Amino acid sequence: MVMTFSFKFIIIAFMLLTILASQATCLNSSEASMTVKHEQWTAKYRRVYKDATEKAYRYKIFKKNVEFIESFNKVGTWPYKLGINVFADLTNEEFQKAYNRYKPREGGKSTPFKYGNITSIPSSMDWRHKGAVTKVKDQNIEKCGSCWAFSAVAAVEGIHQIKTGELIPLAEQELVDCDRRNIGCDGGRMDYAFEFIGKNKGLATESNYPYKAITGTCNKSVTHDAKISGYEVVPANTESALLKAVAHQPISVAIDGSSLGFQFYKSGVFTGHCNTFLDHGVAVVGYGTSKDGIKYWLVKNSYGIKWGENGYIRMQRNIKAKKGLCGIAMDASYPTYLEDDSNLRTRRRELLESIVSLFPSEKSAFPVNFLSCLLRAAIFLGASSSCKNELEKRISAILEHVTVDDLLVLSFTYDGERLFDLESVRKIISGFVDKEKSVAVFNAGDFREVSSTAMLRVAKNVDVYLGEIASFPELGISKINGIAVLVPKEARKIDDDLYRAVDIYLKVQ
Repeated sequence: MVMTFSFKFIIIAFMLLTILASQATCLNSSEASMTVKHEQWTAKYRRVYKDATEKAYRYKIFKKNVEFIESFNKVGTWPYKLGINVFADLTNEEFQKAYNRYKPREGGKSTPFKYGNITSIPSSMDWRHKGAVTKVKDQNIEKCGSCWAFSAVAAVEGIHQIKTGELIPLAEQELVDCDRRNIGCDGGRMDYAFEFIGKNKGLATESNYPYKAITGTCNKSVTHDAKISGYEVVPANTESALLKAVAHQPISVAIDGSSLGFQFYKSGVFTGHCNTFLDHGVAVVGYGTSKDGIKYWLVKNSYGIKWGENGYIRMQRNIKAKKGLCGIAMDASYPTYLEDDSNLRTRRRELLESIVSLFPSEKSAFPVNFLSCLLRAAIFLGASSSCKNELEKRISAILEHVTVDDLLVLSFTYDGERLFDLESVRKIISGFVDKEKSVAVFNAGDFREVSSTAMLRVAKNVDVYLGEIASFPELGISKINGIAVLVPKEARKIDDDLYRAVDIYLKVQ
């Protein structure tokens, strides 16, 4: 009896030891996996620690943040996801102190609001697609709390493009160095920045005054390329007023960007949690409704393209609180354009149309790259259909001499960041193919079996062109197919370039 009891005790003890050993193995495996993640993260973001002590300290923070991110995403009840980004080894307190330096105003300011009487606005807006938004920039927030400057510059870049047709990256560094009412890398306000730009007679380009992420000495000798007359404030605590403003131009706003959700935002429509203690300047560059039916603001941040949705965040719109999500409707403002130059875009459009109307009848009188640049200007300036059609026909007539770069010029915004127009390219290719068909018929040839050297060259360029634009998310399958099918099948002796384009498209969707 004693032996039986002892045997049972031994069996139970062995089972407990086995379970404990298994748990220890799992814990060791989990810890090893986290260590690997941290090493991969430090390599990706080129993070270097001064010694082993700092590395161990940062690893603990990294582990805690990753566990929070994975736990949040696992629940899966929110319309947005979090991700491991450049801030993963920072505590939330460190993130707030280092990165969000917007300075709230004590007391509100009232100005005219020129969009107040607007009654009809589009159901959605994306100023990126209209060529009024430059690429996402990185303020290098570990070194410089200049969110206010990036927000203000985004708004000025937008109104300058809307009024002139030119999208020019402007100099945040000039604001950081020269705007004395703000305090450089230690923080500031967008409306103060607008005041400075107005008094400064404009702002320099980014190329002439590069960003350095430090508060430096003001360079007063630079040329100012973008000018504004002043600014206006959007009536506070009303998202409907903000909507009217965003429908007409990109708008600078202040938000509470201090939450862990904002720190690690990855994708989807952000719905909180956040407060309304305004500490971060961003730019609203559009609005819309998600596939799930959630209305959102499209917000351009200044944390670089590896944060959020390629540098952007979609924030829930039309919530019950008057201040808006994270206080987005509390403190919004926008630059106003110089009234003397308000018709500059119209004058440029009229000048372009008059030049094109004087072209000689000979279709091949001008180089194709010159015609491509003129057509892009016509697209951006909203030139008449007759003007654009004339340029499209001339390019189509000499399409065999057109390079892939010429086609890309017609398709992208001036900063090369976003697809803007594909219809002109489609018309040009279609016109060329129709011309080739008519020549084949005239020569009693069979177009379905014989393709000219010019047609073969064009087919090759079209497929390479499709490969270049296939990675852009705004390109629908109907658009890429609408161009691909224009080229006769027989003109594609080798389909490798077309297959490559389709493969790229499928991978990014």
